[in-house]
Amino acid sequence: MNPSGGAAFGQYTAENIGNPFAIVLDNQVISAPVIQAHIAGGSGIITGNFSVEESTRLAILLRAGALPAEIVVLEQRTVGPELGADSIRSGVIASIVGLVLIVVFMLAPMVVVCLVAFTPENTLAMPWNGLSLRWFGRLI
Repeated sequence: MNPSGGAAFGQYTAENIGNPFAIVLDNQVISAPVIQAHIAGGSGIITGNFSVEESTRLAILLRAGALPAEIVVLEQRTVGPELGADSIRSGVIASIVGLVLIVVFMLAPMVVVCLVAFTPENTLAMPWNGLSLRWFGRLI
């Protein structure tokens, strides 16, 4: 509670000593203690004839800020070890494909540069006078 809320709460409790103060969560009253004294600062003590279970339940509800809700299971699945093995297999395949693509994209510009360098127009400028062009031509 912020300071202005604590001040408003303190003023309300000072004006309503002897009256019940309902604690409502999710439109349900979970406790209705009687205000016995001015509660300054926004925190107070709830007293009464509570059992241990009731006081524990009330404390949990006040800390949680919501009433307990039922859990409705809509779907339930069992996952076996095959799912983990499939994930590992998929990861290995993706890694290999990625590595091959990286190598291809790294080598592709070099191949293009070599093809341009070994064109017949450029072989005369080479010191070996086309010797490598004939050798490279046999490879293609």
